[in-house]
Order: sequence, then structure tokens, then C-alpha cells
Amino acid sequence: MTNDKLKKAKQILKKYNQEHLLYFYNDLTDEQKEILLNQILKTTFNKILTLYNNSLNSEPFDHSTLSALPHIEKEKLSKKEIKEYTKIGAEAISSGKFAVITMAGGQGTRLGYKGPKGTYELVFKEKNEKKSLFQIMCEDL
Repeated sequence: MTNDKLKKAKQILKKYNQEHLLYFYNDLTDEQKEILLNQILKTTFNKILTLYNNSLNSEPFDHSTLSALPHIEKEKLSKKEIKEYTKIGAEAISSGKFAVITMAGGQGTRLGYKGPKGTYELVFKEKNEKKSLFQIMCEDL
């Protein structure tokens, strides 16, 4: 069954010039391969292409209307403020609310890493620990 799915996925990806999505296919476990193939087969590439083409034909965006969102820089907070915001965050999470981090997607190939960039680990020698980019961003919230 997986061979049939792989063949069909390759046909779809070739049609939409997205063959790179299978670049690390052979490095995956059988379960991961199945998940990836199912995702590819469920994706409506035609709709994505249509949306993309429509975005090219839309009016140019007026960037002068953009303004910065209100934000707080953690480095400028006192210990008391950090403790207060940590408490607020814990209460939000325990009540079913949460925060989301977004970063440019893609693989870490330019880093020489096989996997999503956010899972790339940095080594902190002074603390003798490793942390992924996602972990660092989450801890910084």
C-alpha cells in the first residue's frame, strides 16, 4: 500500500514542482513515511497554487499602513515583572489558553541539519546543555 501511496505522491509532487518534500523520505521510519504520504495525498496543491497565483494579481500592499504591535522586551523587565508575567502565563495555560510562536518554515539544510530549522539544537558550553531553537523561543516567552 505504501508503495502505491509513494508513487501517487511522487506524481502529485512532480505536477506541482514540489518533489523536494520527499528529499529526506528514506531517512524516515515506516510510521513517519506513512504520515508524510498521507499529508501529501490530503493536500490540495491546486487550491494552494490558485491562491498563490491570485496573490500575484492582487493590488500592491501599502506598507505605510503598518505599525509595530505592542510588545515587551524581556531583557528590560525587572525580576518582579518577570515573576508577575510568568504567573499570568501559567494561569492562561491552566485555563486552556496558550501562546503560539511562528517562524519561517523549512528544513535546516543550509545549517547542515536534517530536519526542521526549529528543532536545530545549539550547544551552550558554559552550562553544558543543548536547546533547540523552538525551546529557546518558548523559554523566552
